[in-house]
Amino acid sequence: MCGRFILISDLAIITGEFGIDTMDVPCRTGYNIAPGSDIAAVVSTGTRRLTAFHWGFVLPRPYQDSGLVRPVINARAETVATKPLFRDALRKRRCLIPADGYYEWKRKGGTKHPFFIRNTVKRPFGFAGIYETGSQDANTSLSTCAIITTEPNERLRPIHDRMPAIITRENYAQWLGEENVRPDRLASLLRPLPSEFTEFYAVSSFVNNPRNDSPACIDPGDRK
Repeated sequence: MCGRFILISDLAIITGEFGIDTMDVPCRTGYNIAPGSDIAAVVSTGTRRLTAFHWGFVLPRPYQDSGLVRPVINARAETVATKPLFRDALRKRRCLIPADGYYEWKRKGGTKHPFFIRNTVKRPFGFAGIYETGSQDANTSLSTCAIITTEPNERLRPIHDRMPAIITRENYAQWLGEENVRPDRLASLLRPLPSEFTEFYAVSSFVNNPRNDSPACIDPGDRK
């Protein structure tokens, strides 16, 4: 899964990497961005915009009426095209979620140990995302998103059985809907970061608390 990530690059780097033309809101950055936050996202409606979505896919009324009310933070690449909750967003409302890296926890015995994962070029990259605007009550409208996950690359398989799907730069236009793409082609874009471009190291339990948001989150070691 993907349940925590970082975005710390300067705005000029982010706008350059993603070819952003306009910005709706100030870009949210941080060392410990968690579900339930408003996070930066790139969308395209003729021009590429940097906007903000609430991380946690809003559930349509039928799901809420059935008793399922907890927002969904991830969608699986293997089923995102067929699940009723996600399939319309995959066809019509795709986004890129900029990140400089993310955290994953490896279970060992009864304890989970955090790791920080990033690409070797140390530049921001784009998680595959989908978004939706809906209401959680009669008076509140909310634009929300989920990060799509896929199987891990070989390097990360010992840590966790899922990782975020990464859209490569040459495929940004297709993913954002700027180029025509067949629905079956979308699945082929949902790939893990290749092992040769992946690096990771253990970080301290300091990151476990989402209220901790500082460079200490990515320090190696075992801070208590």
